[in-house]
Amino acid sequence: MSHLTEQQLKELQLQLLEEKLDLEKHFKTNDNFGLANSFSDSIGELSMYDNHPGDIATEIYEREKDISLNEHAEFHLQQVDEALARMASGEYGICVFSKKPIPFERLQAIPTTLYCLEHVPDPHISNRRPVEEQVLFPPFGRTSLDEHDDETEFDGEDAWQIVESWALPIHPHSRKIQM
Repeated sequence: MSHLTEQQLKELQLQLLEEKLDLEKHFKTNDNFGLANSFSDSIGELSMYDNHPGDIATEIYEREKDISLNEHAEFHLQQVDEALARMASGEYGICVFSKKPIPFERLQAIPTTLYCLEHVPDPHISNRRPVEEQVLFPPFGRTSLDEHDDETEFDGEDAWQIVESWALPIHPHSRKIQM
């Protein structure tokens, strides 16, 4: 026996079916985010060899973005299909972890959810940081070591002082470089 009323189940089923139709329509009308075309078709060239590396990098970035969007949409469609299957088998709206009913309001917000709010996997923002940050200390842009009494090595401020010494003087009234 489901904790959801017949009307609530119909509303959620309609919502899932609308999402499914939208996703399927999206796949048909946009050629899977442009992935149906070859890479050279997207830039209008026979070869990428004569293009500037920046242009090629832009195209690669766009292709990667298209692949990611496509994978996300495919995964969402899979979730919708699984939710409809659970609805047909009578398992819809039950937390897979605790077997407790998922509130109707949560199902309205996320109709493909498998979990009640208490059992959502990893609901917290990760505080894990990349291991490279331990090696790249001090953080980017903070290379001045002058404020440390025990540091005497060449640092970022010293580099800027050398560059400044090479600069040509600017006349104060004309703002033009004097040679």
